[in-house]
Amino acid sequence: MNSSSSTRPGSFWAKFESWLHRHTGGWCFGWVYLLAIVAYLPTAASTVQEADAGQFLSLGATCLNSGWPIAHPPGYPVETAISCGAAWLSQLAPVVPASLWLAWASAICAALAAGLAFSAMTRIGLASPAQSLLTVAVVFLARDSWRVATTQEAHALGMLTLTGALLLPVLARHQGNHKLAKIMWALAGASFGLGFANHHTTAIALPGALWCLWQAGREARHEEGSGKPIRRGLTANAVFFAAGSLAGALPVLVVVYRTLYPQDFMATTAAAPVPAFDWVSASSSPLRYLLRADFGTFSLAPGKVADARTALGGLRAFARDLPANTGWFWIVATLHGAFMIRRRKSCAVPFAAAAVTAVVFLGLMRVDPDSETIDVVRRFHPFILITMMPLMAAGIADLAQRVRHRVLTGIMTALVAAQVFMTLPVARRDHHTFPEEHFKSALEMLPPGSLVIAASDQEIFGLSYAQVTLGIRPDVRVLNLLEWGAPEKRARVLARVGIDPASMINLNRGELIGMIATREPAWIIDAPMPPRPAYLAKSPCVGPFLVLDLRAKPEIRENRPVRPQTTSRPWFMTDQSLLEKYESCVN
Repeated sequence: MNSSSSTRPGSFWAKFESWLHRHTGGWCFGWVYLLAIVAYLPTAASTVQEADAGQFLSLGATCLNSGWPIAHPPGYPVETAISCGAAWLSQLAPVVPASLWLAWASAICAALAAGLAFSAMTRIGLASPAQSLLTVAVVFLARDSWRVATTQEAHALGMLTLTGALLLPVLARHQGNHKLAKIMWALAGASFGLGFANHHTTAIALPGALWCLWQAGREARHEEGSGKPIRRGLTANAVFFAAGSLAGALPVLVVVYRTLYPQDFMATTAAAPVPAFDWVSASSSPLRYLLRADFGTFSLAPGKVADARTALGGLRAFARDLPANTGWFWIVATLHGAFMIRRRKSCAVPFAAAAVTAVVFLGLMRVDPDSETIDVVRRFHPFILITMMPLMAAGIADLAQRVRHRVLTGIMTALVAAQVFMTLPVARRDHHTFPEEHFKSALEMLPPGSLVIAASDQEIFGLSYAQVTLGIRPDVRVLNLLEWGAPEKRARVLARVGIDPASMINLNRGELIGMIATREPAWIIDAPMPPRPAYLAKSPCVGPFLVLDLRAKPEIRENRPVRPQTTSRPWFMTDQSLLEKYESCVN
């Protein structure tokens, strides 16, 4: 599979690949990738751009100031700890904001993932060093991979843990040094345990890891010629993998156990300088938390199974992630690699299983790639690319044996350069300072002691970030509309506004909003109208309607000049029909 033999000895590429084989060159792309991100961050990521960023920074500031009295959000306990470190560093060095410290943590995780992917694929022999370098560059310079690496998101750590859980088992099986192989099995287990306990995404690589464990035991049996070595070899590798998994997951479970219950996630009063949104884990123990069928953005609910439409949606999302005029070459190379890698059973089974699982994983989200909700699922695209990266490298290596080496290398280098020139402007649009200004303006314009009902994660996390991290309007009470589905969470929301939960059992969400709005003015933050959500149409009366939905604004996504709305309140729109409806109910 390795095409290094097609390189002429003494040529530039032969010398370059020889340098890459050295210890100092094994992680060269990771270092270059990290330097590029760090150079890009100070001008692009000094403010909050994504939904999760405000959540993590609010968590960090709150935990640091009050000694971890709250429960973490389900799925991201490690990022909660990292956010505490970012908040602590921002207090030591106020010149650098907490959002930038958190962005640097994402950059380091992404760079480590890139370096590990390059080094592992080269040592496995999937492709020559130059071909592996170009493959890793394609994956980690893709638009959504770059966005994850340069924003304050949770998924850069997921990229690192998934890369380790996917490649290290195969690399451990190819190691001739048994001691080094055991260390790699332990590292693979640690990657799997940390990633699974934190966000469950490394479950994609579990079938391949288990297959590698079994095959390593079979090879030990053939070497010794008896049945005992397979048990010993399989048991030893499994013990190291299990020990590493436990070591990676145990710190996360300790955090879960210490912060799970009984307090609300951020249950506060209007006088406390902390956001008043309510989000607690649905699990009641660390074991149930670890075993829950939840991948953060979607749940494997009863009756929700993969079908042809959702699986194709995952493939379409993968195709859209690469720039249109260069992506088809890499897609063809990936499909060709999936066809050619079957000759190497040791790599074909784990990588093919991970690629199929990843496509189904994204397809289960049931998100239409053509809709605006694609922004939610785009953060998972790097996981799809990482699982298909070995197949892409294998395809490029086989093509190098059929096409002149210089011609293929020149084509790939030109395509990577074109992708970089197209990725950076797109990523630059995602780092607009408008979202943070939007959240500031929203809070500053509200009357004292206002009650805000937020309908999506983006609004609730952004408002909490402005309250906690920036210290703007802590008197405003923010209720999360998404938390009203569970009865126990609905009871806490109603109790907070002085309504007896027992009398509201049979009310739907719209009627609950109306009940709250009749007791006091409530600002409802949701997507622009039309279409108007069904729960608003069912409300008997609602308060002033405040639009704050960043994803629905084309001027943000397309980097067009942002102009204030033509209303009495800058930057916002008010639904006059709802306002009149509210005034008629009050009067």
